[in-house]
Amino acid sequence: MGISIVLSHFEQPEVLAWQVQRLEKFSDLPLDVVLVDDCSATESPLPMLRNSKLTGTFVRHKRRIAWNIPGSRNWGMVFAKYEHCLRTDLDHVPSRATLEKLL
Repeated sequence: MGISIVLSHFEQPEVLAWQVQRLEKFSDLPLDVVLVDDCSATESPLPMLRNSKLTGTFVRHKRRIAWNIPGSRNWGMVFAKYEHCLRTDLDHVPSRATLEKLL
């Protein structure tokens, strides 16, 4: 049993770096992070993710769809490893206590 955390990302590498840094603190928990890039024109986040302690999946929209955050999160659910999932914004990190209760 584990938890998949689905995040959508668009043009905010510094916010994504902040999120990855905080989620790495929970790398001892059975977490699966699904990151959906909503066709960002900025540098790919893959190097940052490969160098992190997180496990999960990175997918990217190839076509720009305006205001597609909900659609990106829904698409990310297709790639979720676990039955229990959290869909969240990049500016929110669940607490360890919350994750442990859900597990």
